[in-house]
Amino acid sequence: MAITVILTANYLGRSISMRIKSLEDFSLLIRSVKTYIGFSKMPITQIMRKLENEQNFSSLGFLPSLNEKLDNGMDFYEAWCESLSEIGINPADTELLQAFAESLGGSDVNGQLENCDMFLSLIETRLESLRPKAETRIKVCNSLGVLLAGLAVIILI
Repeated sequence: MAITVILTANYLGRSISMRIKSLEDFSLLIRSVKTYIGFSKMPITQIMRKLENEQNFSSLGFLPSLNEKLDNGMDFYEAWCESLSEIGINPADTELLQAFAESLGGSDVNGQLENCDMFLSLIETRLESLRPKAETRIKVCNSLGVLLAGLAVIILI
């Protein structure tokens, strides 16, 4: 029982770290999309197919689902939104990433690049506010987990 309490507290403490990792991965994805838009001028669907094969995005688990939906004829925005819901990220982050996809592909190259820059800035702002919380939360949850596990052991004895 004590181990379960400690592991649960550790998981709760690490959940914000997982959220940060997810946002960092999407930030890298958007940077890559921006690079492809700026230099190759490929359609967004081709960019996503190309990015799926890159090593940087293998941990994201988002691109295979997105590309499968695109291959089945689904609209880009719908495929993006459904793929986001499948990976189970924070609802606020989902809204931000859906807004990015909604405006993607709807203007000229310069507009697309500005869109990428704007959402990269929004993600970075979110990350800056989450990083200090992550450090504090991990320490607090781990301490509480050990305390509660100790209390559970004392009660059981």
